[in-house]
Amino acid sequence: MQKIGILILATLLITACSSNSSKKSEEYIRERVDVIYARYHRPQQDEKSGRVTDHDINYDELYCSARYKALLSKALDLAGDNDLVIDYDHWTSSQDDSDFTYQIKKVSEITDSTAVVELSTKNFGEEGSIILKLYFERDDWFVDDFVTEDGTNSEKAYLQQYVSDAL
Repeated sequence: MQKIGILILATLLITACSSNSSKKSEEYIRERVDVIYARYHRPQQDEKSGRVTDHDINYDELYCSARYKALLSKALDLAGDNDLVIDYDHWTSSQDDSDFTYQIKKVSEITDSTAVVELSTKNFGEEGSIILKLYFERDDWFVDDFVTEDGTNSEKAYLQQYVSDAL
């Protein structure tokens, strides 16, 4: 009877590990980013050709890492009502996104806890790219940083500097 219990426990452990390791695959990471960006797949337009969004959904809360959200929250608290910390949509790297489309260009640097995804983007006819640095937590991938297309401007580094300057 004890051997059966050990066998069942081993089977559950192997299943959990294989399930977790499949989430570390490039294919799964691509699927996860598509889920995160699902609202851009078939956008609805209003009468002014603006993207219809559900303002009740906080995409940062749903899809950003806990450590990113903590840093953003600290920066926003320090800014209060007197300063605008981020004045664009980091999901599209733009002010307006009624024409935004993306493709996953590359998934790289996959480790047990991090991955990098490069998106090629198009918005109002302008081509660009967004680099998402992902962090694995709560049994899934979450965006931990948004980096500009040239790879030099990290939003997380900006927020850290903002907090340091404000203190």
